[in-house]
Amino acid sequence: MKRVDIFFLMVSLFLFVGGCSWRELGLFYGNHVLEKQETLRPVDEDISLIITDEKKADEYGIIEFKGLDQTELLLHQLTEQNKPLVILVHGKGKLEVKGFDPKVIWRVESTYGVKVLTFHWPSYDPIGYKVWPQLNAKATAPYLIQFFEKLEKIKIKEKAQHPVTLVFNSMGARVLMHTLEGKNDSTPCAEKPLYFSQMVDRVLLSGAEAPSNDHEDWLQCIDAETWVTINQGDMMLAAVESLRSSPRLGNDIKVFQKNSIGKQFHFLDLSPVEGGNHDYALGESTLPTIEYFKDFYRGLPQNGLESMENGNFSLLSK
Repeated sequence: MKRVDIFFLMVSLFLFVGGCSWRELGLFYGNHVLEKQETLRPVDEDISLIITDEKKADEYGIIEFKGLDQTELLLHQLTEQNKPLVILVHGKGKLEVKGFDPKVIWRVESTYGVKVLTFHWPSYDPIGYKVWPQLNAKATAPYLIQFFEKLEKIKIKEKAQHPVTLVFNSMGARVLMHTLEGKNDSTPCAEKPLYFSQMVDRVLLSGAEAPSNDHEDWLQCIDAETWVTINQGDMMLAAVESLRSSPRLGNDIKVFQKNSIGKQFHFLDLSPVEGGNHDYALGESTLPTIEYFKDFYRGLPQNGLESMENGNFSLLSK
């Protein structure tokens, strides 16, 4: 760890002990550590699909398939394993070899009893972890559309024995935003939707790094049951909010005050139980959230929710 990183870690610890909130720590991190500059990587070289396989996997326990040609084969293999399927579009991250930490995939599978297919995109900027690769996220959008078209053609939802959930974690939600904005063009999404309801049972935006401003414009392109989680104390999103000078969809409680979006959308506030956590849908979370997502990925009724005045909004209690 670099000396400057240790310095900010110590300062953050000092601020926390001094009574700062998780959000305030995130804002501090964004103001003093994150950088706005970024570089655009050749996206087509890094698009891949990743699965776990103990018998055939490499030393990291995963198998990576370059491109999207193996989509149909992999989905059929995964649905035959008699477990709920999670199709994950991950957020920002890096592993020296694979570009995405395989421990996350194993953790999700072991924690929730599911199988995971990861849509991998170049989510790490060569400059370093301090950079938020927004250019790469936007450049990935055409490939995500190709992936969606394959999902729709395969009709995996009909063939699967258990629920299929499409998860966009952190910056994965930004890739989705750019994808739906490009699909929308000048035509309202209501007239030209992507038929998510034919692809999957549910869509989840967890810790969404996309801006909360005008989120209805692109979210309305989704016709399937869709859940958006919110954690006001999310340190990472607070840091990005500070860097970009605008709140993120995954930590902006004001979205609870809006009611202009369709009935298929549900907003879940995890703030009472998650503190400063960011990757809570991927197994890095408190027990109430883990129990919630165990039922969620299985398509079971969710327990522990408190409905708010608007039926689209719920609160997860301790």
